[in-house]
Amino acid sequence: MKLHKIVYGVIALMLASCQGKVENKNNDKVDEMSHDSIATKVDSIPSTDSISINKDSLAKDSLAKPDSMPIPREIPRELIVQTLQFDDTFIVRKTLKNHPPVKGIYVSGPIAGHSRFKELLEMVETTELNAMVIDVKNDNGNVTYNMEHKLVNEFKANIRYIRGIQSFLANLHSKNIYVIGRVVAFRDPLLAKKNPDWCVHRKDGSIYYDRAGLAWVNPYNREVWKYLVSIGKRAAADGFDEIQFDYIRFSTEVKDSEVNYGYGSDTMSKQQVITEFVKYSAEEFGKCGIAFSADVFGTVIDNDVDTRLVGQNYADMGKYVSTISPMIYPSHYGPKVFGIPIPNNAPYQTILGSMKLSKKVLDSLDRKPNVRAWLQDFNAPWVAGARAYTAADVRAQIDAIYDAGYNEWLLWNASVKYRKDALIRVGDTVPAYKKYKSVAPQKPAATTNDSAAVATKKETVVKDSMGVAPSNAKKDSLQN
Repeated sequence: MKLHKIVYGVIALMLASCQGKVENKNNDKVDEMSHDSIATKVDSIPSTDSISINKDSLAKDSLAKPDSMPIPREIPRELIVQTLQFDDTFIVRKTLKNHPPVKGIYVSGPIAGHSRFKELLEMVETTELNAMVIDVKNDNGNVTYNMEHKLVNEFKANIRYIRGIQSFLANLHSKNIYVIGRVVAFRDPLLAKKNPDWCVHRKDGSIYYDRAGLAWVNPYNREVWKYLVSIGKRAAADGFDEIQFDYIRFSTEVKDSEVNYGYGSDTMSKQQVITEFVKYSAEEFGKCGIAFSADVFGTVIDNDVDTRLVGQNYADMGKYVSTISPMIYPSHYGPKVFGIPIPNNAPYQTILGSMKLSKKVLDSLDRKPNVRAWLQDFNAPWVAGARAYTAADVRAQIDAIYDAGYNEWLLWNASVKYRKDALIRVGDTVPAYKKYKSVAPQKPAATTNDSAAVATKKETVVKDSMGVAPSNAKKDSLQN
């Protein structure tokens, strides 16, 4: 009995303050779900010609793959074992180590628990894809599986879309798939109902609701911070390889003059409190050895108006996260941005311009985050003059990521319906739409003054081997 107590005493000391010891340092109504995005006219963003890239100064983890390497690079994969303390219990999790550059798709909770998930799994296994971003806590505030979490259970936030989460994740790991858990942060109508004190309130004390009738929780309230981070930790303990926070922002509709945030909001700006939340989250996840990423509006990269509106400062947030994921959908840029009449109709130039801006802004940081952009795999009928997207348009965005000097990307479609032919199949050197359908690509010819345009060479997709066995949103640009 004494030996038993001594062993647990040692473990408790080793795991103090989260205390993870890591062996490496390092539908229901699917069409109604939306990504955190905003369609904002950003005329202040310069044209791509005014932004140059010095390839020698690119961040190490953002360098595009050498042309001699296959896509994705062959990197030995293995599972590592990590012990976490959660609610006074010790949990052993298994997570992937040494994953290659992430190329992933978004998967909603309902689809992850649906028979259609098999189709997505087949698409990942047979193409260059190697990752999935799966909802842990969705836009409605619901956790998508039966999570063992005191407050989640108290709030009755669980919806069991995904059954047997640990075996579900173990199956993905056995197929070399890197799994990112998406946690929607401050847009949480369910939490607002269950705990109104955590809501944003109007000056008269009533709860603030946006035009969609949804309440938001208060980013100034530190109890909300703890709740969100604890969900992320629990998801990591259940086997997610990385935690990604989305909706790390204020509602775009609310006017500061009509609400009372309290909690020191009179002395701390929106940008400051969002940055502090990101810093706090990064520190808490860092103690546990959990990879942490954050989604941000693409338009805040170099636009002070949007930065002040939503509270996201791209460079300041980038100081703390492992990975920053700007949502640079071409449909979400206004006319004439980057000198393009309709950015939606010029996906290559728009993505290249956005990534150049990203690099320019992040170059000022001593420690640069990994950049993994969200790309558009959906139509934008609300944009005047916008045309429907093809596989070539999706591929043009991916090419722009590589040509800008980066090598990670994610595809977004709220209905989880992707243009598979935009992807390179295992054993092929070109995307399927070129090889099997002969559809003309829509990537424009590189201009002479485009210093970031690097011609991509044909490469054969090879799947990595593992060392051990183990209709879109009604409007993707909802302004709320």
